[in-house]
Amino acid sequence: MTTSVTATVNATIDSLCVKPVDKSLRPDVCLGTVAQALRRTGVFELQSLEPEISGHDVILRGSVGSYYLKQRAQAAVMELPGVNRVRNELTVTRPLPELLVSH
Repeated sequence: MTTSVTATVNATIDSLCVKPVDKSLRPDVCLGTVAQALRRTGVFELQSLEPEISGHDVILRGSVGSYYLKQRAQAAVMELPGVNRVRNELTVTRPLPELLVSH
């Protein structure tokens, strides 16, 4: 026996997220919106990050070359509407200056 379920969803799908049609509800943050915010920084290294979304929280994972870039990514995402919290799990991998590397 096969059972089918039909449901009505009062929402629109945009940029990999579901946004409620009722504007009084706070929409979830979209992956596309987060990626656009990182692109708008103009920093190539931040454009290659792959954020994750959990409700109204954004999780940043990956690696960047400085603590400045880690903070810049967090600031770009935090100012987005609908973001409650940013879990910044980015690691800083700073290359050694050529002068300190022995040949």
